[in-house]
Amino acid sequence: MATGTPLKILSIIMIICGIIALIVSVLGLVGVGLVAASLGSGTGILVLAVLLAVVGSIVILVGGILGLKAVKAPEKSQTCIIIGIIAIVLTVVSNVITIAIGGLVSGSSWGTGLVVPVLYLLFAFMNKKRVA
Repeated sequence: MATGTPLKILSIIMIICGIIALIVSVLGLVGVGLVAASLGSGTGILVLAVLLAVVGSIVILVGGILGLKAVKAPEKSQTCIIIGIIAIVLTVVSNVITIAIGGLVSGSSWGTGLVVPVLYLLFAFMNKKRVA
């Protein structure tokens, strides 16, 4: 496998997932807005959770785009490392909020939610070593 290929493949996957997640989370934001309008109050944590999903989607999408750029210019890998850390933190916070509002977070949710950001972080570190 050519140098940088794992980061390139994962970046493409992140772009696709980021676009899908952004569409779904924006629709969720509209839905929560409708619920908030009908109930009047008590939906603050739901709005926070959906806004966190929107931000997470944007981080994943931007991370994918920056990952593709870093494959061609490994010196840009530090930005990918930061994005990977942010994505991991957002996944953990999102799952904690889900638990806090009484939702269930399965082991597979933790796993799948963390696999892509952790691999992205690992591949960004590997890509950064190409500069050294």
